[in-house]
Amino acid sequence: MALKIGYLFSDSFPHAVFYTTTRKQDSIILSIFSKRDKNWNFVYQTNTVRLVPAPLYDEFIFTKERNPDIIDLKVLKIYGQIHNIQIFTYFRYIPKKDTFEIVKNYEKIASPKYDTIKNEIQSFMNKGCADALKEYKIYKWKNDNIVLLKKYDIDCCQKKGNCDVIISDTSNNKQKLVIKSDEILNKKFLLK
Repeated sequence: MALKIGYLFSDSFPHAVFYTTTRKQDSIILSIFSKRDKNWNFVYQTNTVRLVPAPLYDEFIFTKERNPDIIDLKVLKIYGQIHNIQIFTYFRYIPKKDTFEIVKNYEKIASPKYDTIKNEIQSFMNKGCADALKEYKIYKWKNDNIVLLKKYDIDCCQKKGNCDVIISDTSNNKQKLVIKSDEILNKKFLLK
């Protein structure tokens, strides 16, 4: 359970964000209230499935990654202890209506890290084979939605001691680039 009260989304009036789980810890209940006069008014509530219980820290994060002028809310939905993965539900704040909307594709981003310089969201995930299969993705915000720009798959599982790298540039529908481990070892392919 977590509670945060303050001028979280607006400088004009306070909000209260209350986050709890069901008794079985299989669902997240998020409730948001605002106080424009003497009373706290209901703004938003959602009940979403929680696949793997998350730790008690960083239950929700206030962020400006979508828009530098608007504070949004990210709620930790999944915390994978084996591959150390975090999945968040992203709630876009709509100031004119004082309500929230879920950004649907954000839950597909594994352990998102926002790069403020490049204005990109970076995602890294171990996919198995004793962490020898890895996936790295780069996303960008476009019209309040998430767009996948590039995807890198690193496969060190197929050949003993060697890795293949597959790069997919989805930003302009370029073909996949496959770099075989023997090409890297024989210096046929040079990274620039």
